[in-house]
Amino acid sequence: MDGTLTMPTIDFAKMYEDCNVPRGCDILAELERMSPAEGDRCRQIIGQMEEEARRSMVLMPGAVELGRWLHLHGVPFALVTRNTARTVDTLVGAWTEGGGPPFDAVLSRDECSGLPPKPHPASLIQIASKWDIDLTTEDPKGSEGGEGNSVVMVGDSLRHDVAFGKAAGVSTALLDTSSSSSSSHITTCSSSSTGEEQPEFHINGLWELASLLCRHRIIPGSLGTGHPLKYYGLPPGPSSIACLAAHSGAVKMLKTLPPEDLIAPEEEGSDNTPLIWAADQGKIEAVRFLLTVPNVDVNYRGYLGSTAICRAARRGHADIVRLLAKDGEANMEIPNIKMQYPLHFAAFKLMDEAVDALLECGASTLALDRKGRTPAEDTSSERIRERILAARRNTLGSSFRSTTY
Repeated sequence: MDGTLTMPTIDFAKMYEDCNVPRGCDILAELERMSPAEGDRCRQIIGQMEEEARRSMVLMPGAVELGRWLHLHGVPFALVTRNTARTVDTLVGAWTEGGGPPFDAVLSRDECSGLPPKPHPASLIQIASKWDIDLTTEDPKGSEGGEGNSVVMVGDSLRHDVAFGKAAGVSTALLDTSSSSSSSHITTCSSSSTGEEQPEFHINGLWELASLLCRHRIIPGSLGTGHPLKYYGLPPGPSSIACLAAHSGAVKMLKTLPPEDLIAPEEEGSDNTPLIWAADQGKIEAVRFLLTVPNVDVNYRGYLGSTAICRAARRGHADIVRLLAKDGEANMEIPNIKMQYPLHFAAFKLMDEAVDALLECGASTLALDRKGRTPAEDTSSERIRERILAARRNTLGSSFRSTTY
């Protein structure tokens, strides 16, 4: 959790110093060896520092995006942490508020009270059992491009996370946000010059894990690595009176139609609403009018799951993108059924102004398509790529460092 799903806020060096615990020792194990009075004193120190961390908790960039990606692929994910259940509750609240899908399992140090703490593999083995996975039959290395181990332990600590995964015999991924490396990679090294075991995956940001998994593991499901998701033939056109009027931008006609017709999706064919057709065709006055209709669903997913802002971004209608995002409060983080987000559409289709409009309105630069690519990796334009990366740097700041205990 600390330094992986959340930005690190605890000064662990001070925690160890105030508790008179050598930095190389396990502070939780040392607590059990202390006298009752000394143990209580140190638990109070740790509790106060964890309370401050709860107040200042910030999710790690890319955490929610990776969670959504795993969820949409049907891949379960769990949290194992040495933090308290109270701290985990704070995380889950922030995670849910940020749009993160539910964890399949959560084990805090309270739930693990009967188990030895990380890096002992007991809690990971317990989660694998919940997933009906027998770790004794798993191949921890796998092969490049192959399925490999079906469990991956992700964390920012060689000692507590990578060693934790290795002890359970599963694949491991090390998040190092302070790394000078320019890209994520896979390694075949089993140990470093210091003797510490090394992970299979090295990532500088959580969002990088998705593309690595796509390249080096088999991802299940209809969105996974074995399904091309190609659609052939001409897309359907508008058929209802309201959709035909919106498609042509006939605002006067739209104003004569019943409100229920103006928000209804077509029952056959495209499944689009009038708002989606107006956005697709760049009819800004029709979009402006339809946004005033009671109960209009600006985030309705029409043909192939695309929303109105998806269609406007794909066509390059920057003015409509701004109108939908600002006046309509459209959600820019709803993908189509192929996991293409509005910013992916605009970047791939080389729609410079639509890219700028989406970034101006706060679209995530870390949204992941089904292959684990962010919009910056889904464009052939260097100008668009650099514009997206510049927005990402501006959002994330110059650096964020990772520290755990």
